Amino acid sequence: MDSDLKVPFMFLKALIFFPRGTLPDKLKLSEDLIEKFGSKLRSGIRFLLSDGSLISGSFDIVNGTIRGLQKVYRFYDVSIGDILLFTYTGGDMFVVHAFGKDCMPKPSCKDAGLFFEVEIKQSHLQDYDFGVTIPVKFKNATKNVVEGEALKIRHGLKSWNVVLKKRTNRVELLSGWSVLWKDLELMTGDICVFNNAGSKRKFNLEVYRKSV
Repeated sequence: MDSDLKVPFMFLKALIFFPRGTLPDKLKLSEDLIEKFGSKLRSGIRFLLSDGSLISGSFDIVNGTIRGLQKVYRFYDVSIGDILLFTYTGGDMFVVHAFGKDCMPKPSCKDAGLFFEVEIKQSHLQDYDFGVTIPVKFKNATKNVVEGEALKIRHGLKSWNVVLKKRTNRVELLSGWSVLWKDLELMTGDICVFNNAGSKRKFNLEVYRKSV
């Protein structure tokens, strides 16, 4: 029986060499962690933050690096001298805590909710606009968008207008969604992360493909 996975493997990465605004989007994992768990890590990983929310990232087995850290930095408002503690708990999960220069835990940033994440389900992949529910924990990302307004969503050189429908107790992506998922050839299990682009209706889309 493999006993290594019974105890989380922890490692520290001090972010003290990068001026604010140029924090790297990728970090190299320790050789010990790669040796013990590299073969078990998936290309799609997740970062669990202090408020229970999840942020999608990726793992490059060739270079031994993890990517997708910019939203982690924003969540904790990371700056020079702060420390991030990553705890690998098995599967695709890394728990992330942040500590300030005083070694005290850092609270979340007030603006950290300006993105939302959707895991693609089979019901989202219909020829008609069935409606994609945005998880309630991301409600701040669309609170200033008026019912029936279209979000302008961009991915690379492509862009789509997708109408936001606000129903009782839930918010959905509706008209225009079927065009988006077909253009991107989304599949069940893919993770779509919509990052606010500086306007209440503009979002940049990142897609993390499900590991095969």
